[in-house]
Amino acid sequence: MAFIKQHTYLNGASGNYIALRQFRIDDLTHEASAIFCLYATKQASVDSPETPIVSTFAKLRLYAGDYETYLGTGAAESDPRRSLYLAAKQIDAISDKGPSALKDAEDDI
Repeated sequence: MAFIKQHTYLNGASGNYIALRQFRIDDLTHEASAIFCLYATKQASVDSPETPIVSTFAKLRLYAGDYETYLGTGAAESDPRRSLYLAAKQIDAISDKGPSALKDAEDDI
Protein backbone atom coordinates (compact mmCIF):
# COMPACT_ATOMS: atom_id res chain seq x y z
CA MET A 1 0.00 0.00 0.00
CA ALA A 2 1.12 3.51 -0.80
CA PHE A 3 0.07 6.77 -2.42
CA ILE A 4 1.14 7.99 -5.82
CA LYS A 5 1.47 11.74 -6.31
CA GLN A 6 4.33 13.67 -7.87
CA HIS A 7 6.26 16.07 -5.61
CA THR A 8 9.30 18.11 -6.55
CA TYR A 9 11.47 20.06 -4.13
CA LEU A 10 13.44 23.26 -4.71
CA ASN A 11 16.71 21.31 -4.73
CA GLY A 12 15.44 19.27 -7.69
CA ALA A 13 14.67 16.09 -5.74
CA SER A 14 11.51 14.51 -7.08
CA GLY A 15 9.41 11.51 -6.22
CA ASN A 16 5.94 10.09 -6.60
CA TYR A 17 5.68 7.13 -4.21
CA ILE A 18 4.55 7.89 -0.65
CA ALA A 19 4.71 4.94 1.73
CA LEU A 20 3.99 4.34 5.40
CA ARG A 21 7.40 4.12 7.06
CA GLN A 22 6.48 3.55 10.70
CA PHE A 23 3.51 3.80 13.01
CA ARG A 24 2.57 3.53 16.66
CA ILE A 25 -0.82 2.56 18.03
CA ASP A 26 -1.67 2.89 21.71
CA ASP A 27 -4.94 1.14 22.53
CA LEU A 28 -4.75 2.24 26.16
CA THR A 29 -4.73 6.00 25.46
CA HIS A 30 -6.53 5.75 22.09
CA GLU A 31 -3.78 7.53 20.19
CA ALA A 32 -1.93 6.64 17.02
CA SER A 33 0.77 8.25 14.92
CA ALA A 34 2.21 7.44 11.52
CA ILE A 35 5.10 8.70 9.39
CA PHE A 36 4.97 8.58 5.60
CA CYS A 37 8.09 8.93 3.46
CA LEU A 38 8.62 9.86 -0.18
CA TYR A 39 10.49 7.66 -2.66
CA ALA A 40 11.44 8.48 -6.23
CA THR A 41 9.38 5.54 -7.51
CA LYS A 42 7.70 2.36 -6.32
CA GLN A 43 10.73 0.39 -7.51
CA ALA A 44 13.05 2.62 -5.46
CA SER A 45 11.01 1.78 -2.35
CA VAL A 46 11.63 -1.92 -3.02
CA ASP A 47 15.29 -1.65 -4.04
CA SER A 48 16.35 0.78 -1.30
CA PRO A 49 13.65 1.06 1.38
CA GLU A 50 16.14 2.58 3.82
CA THR A 51 16.89 5.58 1.58
CA PRO A 52 13.77 7.56 0.74
CA ILE A 53 14.07 11.01 -0.84
CA VAL A 54 12.26 12.47 2.18
CA SER A 55 12.17 10.31 5.30
CA THR A 56 9.38 12.30 6.96
CA PHE A 57 7.16 13.49 4.13
CA ALA A 58 3.96 13.57 6.22
CA LYS A 59 2.86 12.85 9.77
CA LEU A 60 -0.54 11.67 10.89
CA ARG A 61 -1.88 11.72 14.44
CA LEU A 62 -5.14 10.23 15.59
CA TYR A 63 -6.74 11.00 18.94
CA ALA A 64 -10.05 10.17 20.64
CA GLY A 65 -12.84 10.37 18.02
CA ASP A 66 -10.55 10.00 15.01
CA TYR A 67 -8.83 7.07 16.69
CA GLU A 68 -12.19 5.41 17.30
CA THR A 69 -13.30 6.04 13.71
CA TYR A 70 -10.25 4.51 12.07
CA LEU A 71 -8.77 2.10 14.64
CA GLY A 72 -11.40 1.53 17.31
CA THR A 73 -13.62 -1.50 17.75
CA GLY A 74 -16.17 -0.22 15.21
CA ALA A 75 -13.63 0.67 12.53
CA ALA A 76 -14.47 -0.42 8.97
CA GLU A 77 -10.97 -1.80 8.36
CA SER A 78 -9.43 -4.52 10.51
CA ASP A 79 -5.92 -3.97 9.12
CA PRO A 80 -4.31 -1.03 10.98
CA ARG A 81 -2.06 -0.16 8.03
CA ARG A 82 -5.05 0.17 5.70
CA SER A 83 -6.84 2.23 8.35
CA LEU A 84 -3.89 4.62 8.63
CA TYR A 85 -3.76 5.07 4.84
CA LEU A 86 -7.49 5.78 4.79
CA ALA A 87 -7.17 8.28 7.63
CA ALA A 88 -4.21 10.03 5.97
CA LYS A 89 -6.36 10.85 2.93
CA GLN A 90 -9.36 12.02 4.92
CA ILE A 91 -7.67 13.89 7.76
CA ASP A 92 -5.13 16.64 7.17
CA ALA A 93 -1.74 15.00 7.62
CA ILE A 94 1.06 17.39 8.55
CA SER A 95 3.39 17.92 5.59
CA ASP A 96 5.77 20.59 4.35
CA LYS A 97 3.81 20.31 1.08
CA GLY A 98 0.65 21.53 2.82
CA PRO A 99 -2.45 19.90 4.28
CA SER A 100 -3.60 18.55 0.93
CA ALA A 101 -0.35 16.69 0.20
CA LEU A 102 -2.10 13.32 0.40
CA LYS A 103 -5.78 14.13 -0.20
CA ASP A 104 -5.80 13.80 -3.98
CA ALA A 105 -3.10 11.16 -4.24
CA GLU A 106 -3.86 7.93 -6.07
CA ASP A 107 -3.96 4.71 -4.05
CA ASP A 108 -1.46 1.97 -4.85
CA ILE A 109 -2.89 -1.10 -3.18
